[in-house]
Amino acid sequence: MNEDVLRLFKAIDNEDANMLERTVQICGPNVVDEMGDYALIYSFYQKRYDMTSLLLRLGADPYVKTFLGDNVLHLASKYGPLSLVKEICQYQGDLNVLGQDGFAAVNYALYFKNFEIAKFLFKSGASLSIKDDVTGISAKEMVVILGVDFY
Repeated sequence: MNEDVLRLFKAIDNEDANMLERTVQICGPNVVDEMGDYALIYSFYQKRYDMTSLLLRLGADPYVKTFLGDNVLHLASKYGPLSLVKEICQYQGDLNVLGQDGFAAVNYALYFKNFEIAKFLFKSGASLSIKDDVTGISAKEMVVILGVDFY
């Protein structure tokens, strides 16, 4: 792996914003490590949410996906935090992109019982009509089943 790419991942691990910014100027924000993880996805998995935010501000593509098919909005919709979901939505225009098993971000948020995230996504324009491939249930049906007050 390229030395600059290694430096970028090390900057994420060390939460070194200055090194991250300098390294992104050299190799760009959409680099991949030897495991196939994009820097953006890696920063989220490492719970370095400040680095995730910085990578987005530096031009990281919010639509890059894990090997399973989820992007960073899908991951944040599952696990939070809400503040990061809000920030990702500033960079990702399409909130209805499908991830692993046909789940949209709002479906994930409901499935993982992250109701505040689900409400935010709905109010931001996410569709409640998308049915995932696992349960065959739409987010709208899930809201009724779970008794979540969305309105």
